[in-house]
Amino acid sequence: MKKTTAIVSLGLLTFIVVGLLITRTNSDSRELSQGEFTAMVQSKLLAKVRVYYPPEPGQLDGVPVMLHKVRGTFYQTDAAGQILKTQGISEEFPFIARVHLTAELEGKPTAMPVWTAHGRPA
Repeated sequence: MKKTTAIVSLGLLTFIVVGLLITRTNSDSRELSQGEFTAMVQSKLLAKVRVYYPPEPGQLDGVPVMLHKVRGTFYQTDAAGQILKTQGISEEFPFIARVHLTAELEGKPTAMPVWTAHGRPA
């Protein structure tokens, strides 16, 4: 009886872990480059932003820098640069990015209420 319960529990745990991994690696998110991310910050097109700490070593244009993992949503715009809306509500689309937060970029988040800081995602 104990052996059967242990096997069923292990099976359920495995199923849950696989489900979570599939959900976290969902390809619906758009991957932003450093330039795209910077442009969206400057244009105030980011709806929600989660910056994960600590940053990890990486490279940007061949230069070693510390890169933050960033997730969130951005506002999609039309050809004229106007934010797309559905029934009067701005449309938000998910993104992920690994970016170097320059002093300029780090200064902007504090002025925007959509930025939050988090520990490294699991």
